[in-house]
Parts: sequence; C-alpha cells; structure tokens
Amino acid sequence: MRKGALLTMKVDLAGQIAVLSNSAAGLETVIADSLAANGAFVETIDEFRPDRLAAIAAEHGRLDMLVNLALGTRASAVGPIERLCRAAAEVMEGSGGRIVTIVWALGTVPARSEIAVAAGAAAVIAATRGLALEFGPRNVRVNAMTVGASEIDPALAARLVTHVPLARAATSREIAAALLFLLDPANTYTTGHVLTVDGGWTAGYARNF
Repeated sequence: MRKGALLTMKVDLAGQIAVLSNSAAGLETVIADSLAANGAFVETIDEFRPDRLAAIAAEHGRLDMLVNLALGTRASAVGPIERLCRAAAEVMEGSGGRIVTIVWALGTVPARSEIAVAAGAAAVIAATRGLALEFGPRNVRVNAMTVGASEIDPALAARLVTHVPLARAATSREIAAALLFLLDPANTYTTGHVLTVDGGWTAGYARNF
C-alpha cells in the first residue's frame, strides 16, 4: 500500500482503493505514486489474478479502481484480463467504480513487425467496449488507454518517434497524468472510450517525404 509524494496533476481520490495489475518497465511505480499522491490507497498484483483482487477488496471492504497494464499483451492474454475486469466490475457494482486497461496504440494502427502485439491490443480494446456495454447499467465505467512512443520501450519508441507530431517519446509521468482523467470520480459519463496518448502518432502520417 502506497502513500506517495505530491505530483503536478491533481484529482480527488481521497480514501479510494485502487488495484494496479501487472508491470511495464517501471510504469507501474509511476502510476502507483501518482494515484497515491492524489489520496488513493494502491495495491499491486503481479498478474491478472481475480483471486488476489478479491482478497484485496475483502480486506479493504471496497474497490474503486482497477488499472491493468497490458502493454505487450498477446491475444492469448485477453481472457485473463477480461476475467479480472469482470471480477472487479462485480465488486464495484453500483458504486461508480472505474476500470482502465492500458495497451499499445498499435491496437488501433498496427505495424508490420508487431502483428502479435497489435492483435492483442486490439482484442483488449474490443473486450473493453463489450464490458462497458455490460456493466454500464450497473454504474461501472470501463475504458482503455493506448500509448505510442514512450520511455517504457526505447526500441519501439525509436521506430515510432519519426512519425510523432510532437517529435518525442512520452514520459511515464505523462502517461500517468492522462490516466488520471479516466480515473477522476468527477468524470462520470465516460465509458467504452479509448483515450489515445501517443503525441499524435495515430492522427495521420507525420513524416516529411
């Protein structure tokens, strides 16, 4: 459980319980610190395990947020992610809980050399929308966030950044800041949405030719 130092972006997460699943080259630490700095209690689980999530919810008596780091996910991992999201949504039912799964932007604009990752990310996005349809009437919001060139994967960033209008890779803190928009309790009418945080990479072909 974390209680972190104050970061620049501010939303009111005081007393809320968040679960952060999986890891991604240190991004999980930045996200956990960002949530904690805004008042949330953050628990982390190493994999997409509903049993661990249920134990955490039982310990705290509630669950307000689930964030899945599904970067690099192959299509075969969509089942475990869906089961975890479903388990979280059932705990959150009626409470206004929020679920966000983070995937690569390759799920919306695939690349020739990253077919497996693109297919996995696209499957997660489709599952997110389906879960949003199912759990929206139960007052649970389910969204996805896609990221492009970032410091999480320098090799991938080097290949993408020449097509990024902002002409640089994202920092982990910038990704965490965008995530806060989807997790903000004041954001009560966004579900089934895919928030793109890629410096404009998917907006169109940005390279000079």
